[in-house]
Amino acid sequence: MVATHVELARSETLGRPVVLLGESMGGLLALAVAQRLPAETLSQVIMVNPATSFSGTLWPLLGPALPGLPVELYNLVPFALAPILGDPIRLAGIAIAGAAEASLTARTAGTQPPPLLDAASDTANALLRSLSSLGALAGIIPPSTLAHRLAVLSAGSAEVNASLDGRDAEMLPPVLIVVGDADRLLPSAEEGPRLARKLSRSQLHVVKGGSHMLLQEGGLDIAQLLREKGLYMPLLNAARASAGDAPPPPPSVRAQRAGSIVFGTAAMPSGPALARAREPLATLRRLVSPVFFSTAADGRIEEGLHHLPTATRPLLFVANHQLFAPDLGIVIEELLIQKGVLLRGLAHPAVFASGDATTFTWPGAPPAAPRENTFQVFGAVPVSGKALFSLLSAGEAALLFPGGVREAYKRRGEQYQLLWPRQPEFVRHAMRLGATIVPFAAVGAEDAFDILADADAMLATPLLGDALRRRAESMPSARAVDTRATADGGPAELFLPPLVVPRPPARYYFRFSAPRRCSNPADADDPDKVAALYADVKADVEEGIAYLLKKRGEDPFQDLALRVLFEAAAGRRAPTFKP
Repeated sequence: MVATHVELARSETLGRPVVLLGESMGGLLALAVAQRLPAETLSQVIMVNPATSFSGTLWPLLGPALPGLPVELYNLVPFALAPILGDPIRLAGIAIAGAAEASLTARTAGTQPPPLLDAASDTANALLRSLSSLGALAGIIPPSTLAHRLAVLSAGSAEVNASLDGRDAEMLPPVLIVVGDADRLLPSAEEGPRLARKLSRSQLHVVKGGSHMLLQEGGLDIAQLLREKGLYMPLLNAARASAGDAPPPPPSVRAQRAGSIVFGTAAMPSGPALARAREPLATLRRLVSPVFFSTAADGRIEEGLHHLPTATRPLLFVANHQLFAPDLGIVIEELLIQKGVLLRGLAHPAVFASGDATTFTWPGAPPAAPRENTFQVFGAVPVSGKALFSLLSAGEAALLFPGGVREAYKRRGEQYQLLWPRQPEFVRHAMRLGATIVPFAAVGAEDAFDILADADAMLATPLLGDALRRRAESMPSARAVDTRATADGGPAELFLPPLVVPRPPARYYFRFSAPRRCSNPADADDPDKVAALYADVKADVEEGIAYLLKKRGEDPFQDLALRVLFEAAAGRRAPTFKP
């Protein structure tokens, strides 16, 4: 590989090692290393024209023949293959520029610059030296070494690409993919977008006119690019801020604070990304004027979030899924802004892809327009048991809706019901990893819709039902369909939203119950203790829903019109009921 840097070093930006990768073979090594190291070991991966596309090119066919060429012909191979064979030398142009600059500096110290003719002569001599060094590559990289490199590229490309189709790709750190659209050695212009689709937490940067050797061409400022993409941040240091009387997090947790913002191991969204995500929430907030309550250890319920155990990690927030989940962004925003906690959501795989292949559309509707994936920007991962285990292992604050799609796409008559699976796996993971579970309840969003036809009714419709079923079954699955999976005995998920009629938005209310800390990992092996805690967490959420539904009747500004008028006149949020 040429100019490929695989550097595991302490990062002054995020306080964790960083995998920095250059061109070609380094991209292969990047993904292989990232998939094998623990999640907390990495902060980001940077790939430049990665050779993940090697197996799809002609090189696997042509390459094996090169080591068998006659010596005279093999001596010419480095001139064609230098960009993928390693970095005994760099591009001829870099050598020319470096030699010329060194010569000019030495000869003009304290004097006038040399004539242009001398500079041209220096450049020509540098070119000759570079060509001589380039020809020497045949001796530096003998046929056996070339054969080995090509074999590694072929096998590595096949292995890495196979892993990208599995669940392992979900837990990779943020990935920056940099490609040149004029790469003539590898099809990087096509490979970049393909990798961006495969890697849920990736960003793609295309260099117009860039060749295979982007890092040697000049003009590509990686540090500046990281800043623009929101992957470079000032030093965050937990020691600079007191965590109060709360016990310190375990050593594996990278809790960091900048001002009033605390971050876990996930990278904080950049300022522009945060602003874009908050913009559509501003209107919703004005309409629903959300109110948050938290519960103290002694059972007292108070307005605000000051009783949340944000200094304790790992954290697992568990809640009811409201119809269509319009409250999700508000919850994440509130904890991020008020408590500095970046919730890592566990979301259905369909929300990570764009286009009509994975985003539900009604038969005959046009494909959805491409848009920035806010879930991805804020560190969400496709839901799975492995993903949850990895997040908690890394000391993250994870957000889980056990009811999943089944609860988000409720049937008629199921308003504010919990439709959780019978298997208590999230509790088992929390126990094994010593997590603190924070149950919370949310009401208000489901009052904004009247269901005209739910999934059952639509699937029973002649002709349309068959088309909708095929469309729903083509969606990626978050978990295996099991008729025993949910409490109501129905299938675990069916990605088919109900037909609804909107109503005036109701006020949103959230109540966070007292945290439940899992202190004994051995309890995870006791089915009775796991089932008991699962029942307790579910009961906490059900109790919270009942509490909010009852107490909101005491809210003097529950009515939309009165609330909007008050807040417009007073310039502040309308008060609510006393807990």
